[in-house]
Amino acid sequence: IVLAFLSAFRARSERYTLAALMQATLDVEFVASILSQYTTARASELQSQVYQELDQRTDNSARMRLQNELPEMRAILKKLRDGTRGEFICFKKQRTAR
Repeated sequence: IVLAFLSAFRARSERYTLAALMQATLDVEFVASILSQYTTARASELQSQVYQELDQRTDNSARMRLQNELPEMRAILKKLRDGTRGEFICFKKQRTAR
């Protein structure tokens, strides 16, 4: 999944507006949070590359404004996770009895 993000972001030639940067960040973070129990070192490395790719196509103004939007983005991400909890329960690892 992260490879698909990376490929898509590399294919984009224009710069990211604040809205596009926010959407891309929410998409990447949402998928990462849902599949966090299955993350490997390679997946983490690729996710870092995704953020580097986004950063290269973002101007300083959008980057600074994104910092101001982070608290609201965290709230949106939490609502997304809470709202889709039932849909993605299949990805949750089963707890074993101790």
